[in-house]
Amino acid sequence: MDLNKTGDYIRKKRLERGMTQAQLAEALNVSQRSVSRWENGSNLPELSLLQPLAMELNVTTEELLLGDKCDRTDEKQQVDQVLNYSILEKLDRLRKARRILTIVLVIMLLILIDLCVGYFSTSLHWTIEGREFQSYGLIFGLIFGREREANFDGNHLTQMFSIFIFFVVWLIIVAVALLMVGLIENRISRNESKS
Repeated sequence: MDLNKTGDYIRKKRLERGMTQAQLAEALNVSQRSVSRWENGSNLPELSLLQPLAMELNVTTEELLLGDKCDRTDEKQQVDQVLNYSILEKLDRLRKARRILTIVLVIMLLILIDLCVGYFSTSLHWTIEGREFQSYGLIFGLIFGREREANFDGNHLTQMFSIFIFFVVWLIIVAVALLMVGLIENRISRNESKS
């Protein structure tokens, strides 16, 4: 730290504010001689006076100690770039998650449609054909086979219904996750556009 540079800066800022040494001394409850010593570079203000002096001269304590105006635009720009990168990275991850969840949701909807057709067709056939089981639909056909079973007691239909409910629950979970990702993405986007 350069005492002369700090002293010159204090003098410069005092004059810019249109204050005399006596006025500055009075505002800080110190003697005019103390202000003169600061400006001559023979002494520094006490630590307890740095903040009040900086406020009186309308500068930061860092500028006061350095004896020069601090240019924080570069640092601020770097911080802003890091924050923006972090936000953009989060948005990118959320968009990827949304795409994946959308694909999973579409696939699950297609499976659910097949399960609906399979379950209700099988159930209707079982009721009409006198309790003779024959599975319909692609997925139930793969699980239970396509061969007819006579004297069916309804266990297969119960299993089909369980599978159907399992997919409905997972479809709801994926839909809620997709909704949450969309809400979080919108909130981050809105906060980014405000700043």
